[in-house]
Amino acid sequence: MLPDRSVVAVKILRPTDQNITNFLNEMVLLTGIKHKHLIQLKGCCIRDRKRLLVYEYAENKKLAYALWGRGRTCELDCDQRFKICVGIAKGLCDLHEELQPRIIHRDIKPQNILLDKNFEAKIADFDLALPLNEWSASGSIQVANQIAGTLGYFSPEYAISGIVTEKLDVFSYGILLLEIVAGRRSIDQSFTDAPRRIYLKDWAFTQYGEGTVFDIVEKLVLATGSTEQILRVIKTALSCLQENYEKRPSMSEVVNMLSGKSTDDVAVDITGQLKGQDRMYQGLFDTSFKGKGKGTEDQTSSSNHFSFTAPHCNIHMSLTKLR
Repeated sequence: MLPDRSVVAVKILRPTDQNITNFLNEMVLLTGIKHKHLIQLKGCCIRDRKRLLVYEYAENKKLAYALWGRGRTCELDCDQRFKICVGIAKGLCDLHEELQPRIIHRDIKPQNILLDKNFEAKIADFDLALPLNEWSASGSIQVANQIAGTLGYFSPEYAISGIVTEKLDVFSYGILLLEIVAGRRSIDQSFTDAPRRIYLKDWAFTQYGEGTVFDIVEKLVLATGSTEQILRVIKTALSCLQENYEKRPSMSEVVNMLSGKSTDDVAVDITGQLKGQDRMYQGLFDTSFKGKGKGTEDQTSSSNHFSFTAPHCNIHMSLTKLR
């Protein structure tokens, strides 16, 4: 609590060289940014080996906690979830299209979305973010040495080739939409009796193609929302998850899709999707656990989700073995 009695949240970074870089990156990118759906940086402190970032306080904690907190049953109804989906989309739209320089977040997931007292979504954790002024004339960066992010959320072109565009965030957002509607994580190894359900994206595309996409929707969402609204969210999610990143919508287009302002029906191409994306992620799991890359488990979610950094050569080796 500050002297004016306002409550804040303090992020403490451990004293490592990487965290120094992440600290400075987050501090520089967030300084001066004020947007309803982006967490506001109030201040920072560097003293000896301690590094602190001070943020506005989000009373309802992380979206991951609201969805899957231990001992909790998610009580977010369809309207609340829809409000959260739209808020995140507007925040990403601001990052990609309104700020100077424009910013790619690179780690959109429920653990990095905070909810205030009114359940307004706030995008947080910008330590992996990239400003667009570092980009090449072609509009993308080739991340030559390593990728960084969380398994289950980064896009195929990023995982395989290190290509970064704003469509990386769009893909992650598509995964996030499915998680919010389905009430489950993007990768859930508990479905041992139904392997095709392990990977939420693949399951959603399969059910959509078979005309049974409502099978993926959580019961509370079905009970409290209209089928039209739910289908709009699912179709928007699947459009964000196109394998060809050039076919994915921009975040401003996503906002229009969700709000119903788009003049055309949301198009979903179920042909040519990345077959065996589960194998791609399994390859990254193998790479990480065998020590070929560096992974850190995300303590706020299941053990299947962890931040991942690995040289591309190791990823290609792993993918080749699985083909």
